[in-house]
Amino acid sequence: MGTVNGFVFRKDHQSVYIAGDSIWYSGIAEEIDHYQPQHIVVAGGAAKFSVGEPIIMTSEDIIKVCEYAPDASVWVTHLETVSHCREDRQFIQQKINEKGLERRVIILNDGEEVDLLF
Repeated sequence: MGTVNGFVFRKDHQSVYIAGDSIWYSGIAEEIDHYQPQHIVVAGGAAKFSVGEPIIMTSEDIIKVCEYAPDASVWVTHLETVSHCREDRQFIQQKINEKGLERRVIILNDGEEVDLLF
């Protein structure tokens, strides 16, 4: 759809990459290559408008992130909190389980807080 933004938080040799509202594309891969994050936060749920393609990551996109960054934990946000999401937590969890990625992919609940300790 256009320009997206993301953020990287670093401390010493540890980093967290917040990909922002985006689908998988080469820019995400470039950021992963550059920063080598231990944690990657993505907006999941395959949200889309009435027409067009998803504007945030689908379960397939999340799996691509996992494949591209095999040593990183992937945290999934948004989901049912965004009314135009097409994939819910249960669907994404099923796809993650099918690929054997359940130890690396964390699907957060609404309002859940997590400390990422470095």
